[in-house]
Amino acid sequence: MELDAEPGSATANSFLTVEEADDILSGRPSTYTTAWFEDADDDDKAAALIWATTIIGARTCWTGGASLETQALTWPRIGMTNRNGFAIPEDVVPYELKVATAELALKLLSADLTADNDASAQGLKRVKAGPVEVEWKDEVAAAALPGIVQDYLVPSWLCPVVTASSPTPFLFEAL
Repeated sequence: MELDAEPGSATANSFLTVEEADDILSGRPSTYTTAWFEDADDDDKAAALIWATTIIGARTCWTGGASLETQALTWPRIGMTNRNGFAIPEDVVPYELKVATAELALKLLSADLTADNDASAQGLKRVKAGPVEVEWKDEVAAAALPGIVQDYLVPSWLCPVVTASSPTPFLFEAL
């Protein structure tokens, strides 16, 4: 599959190009490994970026609205602002989202992040070897996206979430 990162395109399948991802990831300090991305060929990089875009799009509820009725992806959007409160143009995929997508693509090249972690999903908190002890979590919640990916998403872009602690079913709290 050919990568299409044209904002607003009806055939777009990635928030950024392979070249943009290379630039973003090459700017990391040398103590962070980007070897999985650097060693991959362009086809594997494109596949990882497409899959990362798909995952972010599927696991994230955005505020605002799509810029075009015909666009394939969830971005670009209207009514969005950056971390400093300035409007994001309606034909732009913001840099922070591109970084988040590149980070997720890097992780996808090194491991299958889509597989369920059975112990985590069942609420296993701790296992102790001697004397034997097993501790279960009070609440089980799986992260929708890895922490580094979530860190780059601007909070105002994300839909509010109904929580169990909300006093009414119609009161929302931000993540």
